Amino acid sequence: MKTIIYLTFTVLFIFNSCHSKKNPAAQNASFGLYETVRILELPVSLFDSIKVSNIKPQLDKSLPVIGYLTNEDFVKFQSEYSRSSLRFLKTVNTVDPADKYYAVVAVRYPSVIGNADIQKAKNEDMKVILHFNRSGARKWADMTKNNIGNTVAIVINDQIYSMPIVNGEIKNGTALIDGFKDPSSAREMSASLNTSLPQ
Repeated sequence: MKTIIYLTFTVLFIFNSCHSKKNPAAQNASFGLYETVRILELPVSLFDSIKVSNIKPQLDKSLPVIGYLTNEDFVKFQSEYSRSSLRFLKTVNTVDPADKYYAVVAVRYPSVIGNADIQKAKNEDMKVILHFNRSGARKWADMTKNNIGNTVAIVINDQIYSMPIVNGEIKNGTALIDGFKDPSSAREMSASLNTSLPQ
């Protein structure tokens, strides 16, 4: 009887190992492609209340960047001003020479595209290329078609890695993420994204 239990356990262990995530060292990553909201599209009452916070405001109201905050100030800002259909996210990298301030961006919530829409991620040098599945490719084509001339936010783990301006409809089902500091960061993120895909 002990032999049967041992064999059953061994078979289950091997089966589990074979079907475990592709890279055990990689952490799960939450991905989202969001439509951005420019300052002049924000509700006036919300923007008026934001102006009295610690944020260093963005002067050009046609941009999606609302302003600039330190990491510590951003946590409080995000919890206070985010709404059910509007979220504030920060860039993954600082934007000033002193490495103190992050750009704060308003996005429409929820994301248009998420982890379930990715077929695979592949790193190339300091970039990650996303290949969407059929559903994701359709959503990406629609999103780009409806946002020509606008900025979209490519977000991983609630931080903005890239904010490209959409120049036209993208029908090939791929998206490029830059914003990585070195090739190893891109490689690690690619592995994390692949680990996070639904099985």
